[in-house]
Amino acid sequence: MGEITDSTNVAYALAFTPLMWTTGTTMAPIIGGLLAQPATRWPDVFGKISLLHEFPYLLPCAVAGLISLSIAICGFLGLKETLPSVILQEKKKKAALERCSPPDDMTALLAGSNEQTYSATTTNGTVECAERGDGHTTAPTAPPSFRDILTPQLNLLLVICAFLVFTDMSLVVLQPLVYSTSVSLGGLGFSPHHIGSIMGTWGVTNVIFNLFGLPRLIRTFGERKVPLLVLGGVTLEFSLYPVLRWLVQRAGGVDAFVWAVLIVQLALALTHAAAYGKLPLSSDDCPYTELKTTLGAKMGLVQAVGSLGRAISPTVASSLFSISLERHLVAGNLVFIILSVISVFGLRLAFSLPKSIPPATSISM
Repeated sequence: MGEITDSTNVAYALAFTPLMWTTGTTMAPIIGGLLAQPATRWPDVFGKISLLHEFPYLLPCAVAGLISLSIAICGFLGLKETLPSVILQEKKKKAALERCSPPDDMTALLAGSNEQTYSATTTNGTVECAERGDGHTTAPTAPPSFRDILTPQLNLLLVICAFLVFTDMSLVVLQPLVYSTSVSLGGLGFSPHHIGSIMGTWGVTNVIFNLFGLPRLIRTFGERKVPLLVLGGVTLEFSLYPVLRWLVQRAGGVDAFVWAVLIVQLALALTHAAAYGKLPLSSDDCPYTELKTTLGAKMGLVQAVGSLGRAISPTVASSLFSISLERHLVAGNLVFIILSVISVFGLRLAFSLPKSIPPATSISM
């Protein structure tokens, strides 16, 4: 995105990135919830396929894999190279081939006779044409070193991204675990179909909110306060899980109070995508032209930190959840207490973000 945008539209382009996540979080629960165990749910259609009896989750996995493969093919065929250095090299190669191509019957006898072609040499019967300069070329700018990129603000941003991704993915992992765990163990006892329906409905709401509510949220609170708002909401979401489990155990099932807490949690989760699209990437003393030369490297670092958090958090969150239930640590709520403390640390770091953020220096993960 940084290579096909400028300072006038980069912020608007990055604002579309959360829509990608919300679309995925809408489709995935619907696919998983509706297509799981198809031989049992639709015996007239899939009941005779023994493979689906043996592997009840094969169909949703196959559909998800087919979607990923289709997107990869579309990207391979449709996306064009945007890296300026690669485009320049391709233009030079094309121009060199055109100059080196032999004349044919359609070529004018004196075509290009007024052009200067110097330094043509013959080696093993092949002609190598030197590239012609127009006198206006400039020396390529040396890329900044890794030490120059790792400024104090970027280091702070990377740490905040790590906290944000870790806690966000932990919530994503814990949600189906709590929903599917039996009531006797403090869960909600929902079936895969109910979980898919809930998450699919939330996903549709999330898409609508990101299209219409997110811009107003950013205008109201500002780009600096959005990560603070999100991390504060994440902390509250973790804190509501013990309340949710206590209400379920008190009522012996899911009642109106449980649904009220669920709705509050899902409403808070609507703001998560806002933080990913509105994390400040540079300070006031770094103009967009300078930012663009290092955008690829900075984006790579942020994505690497985000990928590391997404790789670690599922194992940590699910392991803590199982240990808390198995050993009945803090009434099975130890996992939520630990993750709440982690999110509080991330919130504290987010208060260190600069108070003044340029309009076109946000990064999306």
